[in-house]
Amino acid sequence: MICARYARLSKKGRRQDDTAASIERQLQDAERFTVEHDLGAVTATTVYAEPEGTSGAAYGKRKDGVSRRPAWDAMMAAAAATKFGAVVMMTPGSWEPRDVQGRGGVLRVV
Repeated sequence: MICARYARLSKKGRRQDDTAASIERQLQDAERFTVEHDLGAVTATTVYAEPEGTSGAAYGKRKDGVSRRPAWDAMMAAAAATKFGAVVMMTPGSWEPRDVQGRGGVLRVV
């Protein structure tokens, strides 16, 4: 099984030295978690990261038709096309159950 990784950091004004919450760190931690728990293969094509500062409350499209969460939308399209079998997110605030409703099971490890 291929395991996707998703990251989002909504706090634009975070301290410069706060690397623990960075998008890069989230993706590294998700990869390590996936490997340590034998959840499946990790590939570069199944990494989804929002631009820093993207709000989790904003979803759908803006009036101009541009996605408010482009990485999330791309990940959902890839999931619908069965490009991967699972997603690992290291920040629990990155998703809401309504976001994945009707798309399969969710296992939340906190």
